[in-house]
Amino acid sequence: MLGHPDVLDTAQIQHGQISLQCILSTDEEGNIPVNRYDDENGDVKRTDGLMFKANLVSYILMPRTSESGKLTIEMSAIAQQPNVEWRFLVQMAIVTQSSQPDGTLKKSDLADSDVFEFGNRIPPLIIIIDGNIVKLKLGIRYVHKMYNVLPKFDDGDVLLRFTNEKDEEVCTYEALLRMHSPVLAHALDQTATREGGQKILTIDCCNANSFRELLYQIYPIQRPIYADFRALCNAAVAFKVKTVLDKLCEHLVNYEHLNFEEKISEASKLGLDEAIEELIYNAVKSGQWASMINRGFNPKAMFPEKTYFGPICEAVIKAKTLESNTYCRNLKQSIDFTSNSLANDSSFIHLKVQGKSYFVNRGLLAIYNNPRFAVGNNGEYCIAKTVKLESVLAKYELRMHDVIEQLLHYLYGHKRVLDVIYLRPLIVFADYYKMEQLKSELEDMLLLEPPISPEKLLDHLYYAHHYNLTNLERLTLVRMDGSYQEVAQKVVQIPDFKHLLDAEFQEKIKKSMNALWSKMFKQLTLNNRMYKSLPAPARTRYVSDNGHGGPLLPVEELDLATLVNMNPDDIFGEEQELIVLP
Repeated sequence: MLGHPDVLDTAQIQHGQISLQCILSTDEEGNIPVNRYDDENGDVKRTDGLMFKANLVSYILMPRTSESGKLTIEMSAIAQQPNVEWRFLVQMAIVTQSSQPDGTLKKSDLADSDVFEFGNRIPPLIIIIDGNIVKLKLGIRYVHKMYNVLPKFDDGDVLLRFTNEKDEEVCTYEALLRMHSPVLAHALDQTATREGGQKILTIDCCNANSFRELLYQIYPIQRPIYADFRALCNAAVAFKVKTVLDKLCEHLVNYEHLNFEEKISEASKLGLDEAIEELIYNAVKSGQWASMINRGFNPKAMFPEKTYFGPICEAVIKAKTLESNTYCRNLKQSIDFTSNSLANDSSFIHLKVQGKSYFVNRGLLAIYNNPRFAVGNNGEYCIAKTVKLESVLAKYELRMHDVIEQLLHYLYGHKRVLDVIYLRPLIVFADYYKMEQLKSELEDMLLLEPPISPEKLLDHLYYAHHYNLTNLERLTLVRMDGSYQEVAQKVVQIPDFKHLLDAEFQEKIKKSMNALWSKMFKQLTLNNRMYKSLPAPARTRYVSDNGHGGPLLPVEELDLATLVNMNPDDIFGEEQELIVLP
């Protein structure tokens, strides 16, 4: 259909007197139309619409009737396995074919095309069918895939049990808990190790669901903090997990759909004192606080006593005594990875890099797939300097020590994004030690680097192909069709194009440059959004029998990057008793 998708079958939607033939194809194999599926419990469920089973997810086309009586298709997708956080960015073409009065079919029309997002927390795409359309073809090309299977928490040296949930158990790593929570570190100090080297810790201040939400934020999983906001707050506050508390406070402070007073009220209920301090501090500095007081705002009467005399008063005093015009959150202290004081701490492993010693939290390495480092004569772990790694270090004039230290700062959360110069050696490192999650995170950082020259574009293609960076490959091919067409035409002329890439991949690149997807960029103003990997803001579209289509305007949609329901109870969940351990 478009480029090289495989169309395996077609299917019909019968809605009243309307019969619509539907075809869905992707640039990956395996799009099978079905009308039933297995739910999370393994039970067979039927759907009133059409389901196309693709790779990892299934797309659902559900017929509805609009207020004006027109056929509307709701397009959504579900993962084919339970407990998954996923989000796919796609370029999609909507092709229609209409019937004429004599019963013959018109030629196919490209009615609409844009960049859309599908995921487990994203609302359906709405397509309004106008006129005598009898065939709907949906062509999908993937731009980026995020697919994280949630951990089962069935491995580790600490077993957590919950007072009011006898059947619930969570297994994780002692070193990881000690690293993030002083409360849990103290509790673990009081807990004996049983035979087999595992400790059992009983939790009575939160339930298993809250604790799992906490671990989802500690583990390298791209789960949004608003997935179960109240449950997460309950655990993060109880165990004083600063890295998670900082994320929660930042999210609440910047949340656009609550006003100033509502934010303070919610922060008070949730125990997010630092969010209150930041809101008040910035309000005092900007003059907003004085203006509100002059208009009759009475915080002492409005908020609980502990909130008023606690974070509110403290923030006002700080704002009046400190010079900084914006609130500065207390950052987590950096760890000296080379300190010999950590040598005898069982929470750390001894990592040796070309004669230099580093001490790294063993739980942190465990959640990144426990890389199989070589073991030295004294039990220390040694990082191998492979030929590939040595080559890339020499190319960018980097020292192994500097690269490893940058990696450790990233793993400990001191840096959210690494400088691009360190990405390639670290990708080689992660690939060698089969640290797939780390490699995926590094790949997402490399996506931010624009391929502004033929040499840089070829470099992206090389790393994508040789290190199985599928998202880098997808986005690079898309960029070659759009913003970097001129650079793409030059890259195939470089001698290294044939030397660095195998013949099959070369052919794939050339076919992509000549596919219909590439030609669509000349017709549509998608370049900027494709370049930035941004989905279309309008998720309600229309297609008509004259071959026209596009976003239905005006459309008011909430920012999909934030919460999608403005009722505080829906946003943060039902209120729970908040227990803070000493």
